[in-house]
Amino acid sequence: MSDEEKKLKLAVKRDEDTRISKKRRASSGSSGGLVGKVGLLVFTLLLCLVCAEVVLRGQKSEFSIATDPNYDRQERNYYPAEGRQNPWIREGEEYLRVAVVGDSFTNGAGVPYQDKYAVRLENLLNLNDGVPPAAVKIWAKGGTSTYDHYRYLEHAVEWEPDIVILGICLNDAEDHQKNQTHSAWRADGLPKPPEGFMKWLTSWSKVASFVYTKKEVVRAMKSHEQYYQKLYQEDYHGYKKFQGFLGEMKKELDKRDIKFFVMIWPLLGDLKTENYSFHNIHEIVHGVLDGYGIPYVDLLPAFIGKSSTRLQAIPYVDGHPSEIGQRIATEVLYRALIEQKILPAGYAAQHKGGPIAGDYSRWYKKLNPTLVEDEPKP
Repeated sequence: MSDEEKKLKLAVKRDEDTRISKKRRASSGSSGGLVGKVGLLVFTLLLCLVCAEVVLRGQKSEFSIATDPNYDRQERNYYPAEGRQNPWIREGEEYLRVAVVGDSFTNGAGVPYQDKYAVRLENLLNLNDGVPPAAVKIWAKGGTSTYDHYRYLEHAVEWEPDIVILGICLNDAEDHQKNQTHSAWRADGLPKPPEGFMKWLTSWSKVASFVYTKKEVVRAMKSHEQYYQKLYQEDYHGYKKFQGFLGEMKKELDKRDIKFFVMIWPLLGDLKTENYSFHNIHEIVHGVLDGYGIPYVDLLPAFIGKSSTRLQAIPYVDGHPSEIGQRIATEVLYRALIEQKILPAGYAAQHKGGPIAGDYSRWYKKLNPTLVEDEPKP
């Protein structure tokens, strides 16, 4: 082999060794860079967790209803003496008698006596001269269902009312006589306390406690929605009772020539149109009432899109209607009774002011000069 060939071969070998060495260094550097990046990511996550833990530990975790900004309930309820509950009627005079039957929504849970929709309705029925005064009496109790309301109806008809109004809530299909089924469904719709290792972890870490609580609330909300859907399954005995006793009420009142009217309450949780999960249940209730020929008004259109914070007695705690919710229900009910000729036309308010929405719209525009908004319809 000549010297030139030897030199060429040696040069080729050196180039090959150089390429191999570079590849090794590059591979080593790449691995080291990846490890470094993973290490930095882990360190950053740990630092974020530590910071979150410090922040959450610095926040007060004690709860007091007295310091909750959403709690503005009355200290206690005050009730009129029995002889003063219907102040417009006089002994020996004829008067319009309206019996209102239902559960806690009808009984006014969470609001003062004077804000119950039945009491507000009585005020509206006594606005005009030239018609008999009106008395509205309540037969209602919380935690009851439609088959219970039939028993209340039996007592109400002894008063010989001209009109009976039944307030329906979407949980009125519950069967409390066989409560094992719906009690289990309902329990699943409440956040569950942590158990085992998670119980220890949430007691030690505020971050773990925060994450667990949020996750459990989301799960409970989904189960809560499913709970109401289950109440209206065709094979659920409570739903069968719901249908049957509505028919019995209609039959009993027709026999006595007493007008029957139903008002349907929505659930006052998330009332955004796209988020409200119970439209189909309202349709089911409509179908039952239409099947019996029972006139009704559904409050959902009046409530949908409005703020749940203003409509609940204690937002996120007590979902019964607040004074605002009761007032809206009263106005819708009053107009429906007039429009559907359940009430004589003489009880339609003769003295009323102009539309309020226009005034508020003008005030909004004055306070927000760049606001572009259609004039609301009265």
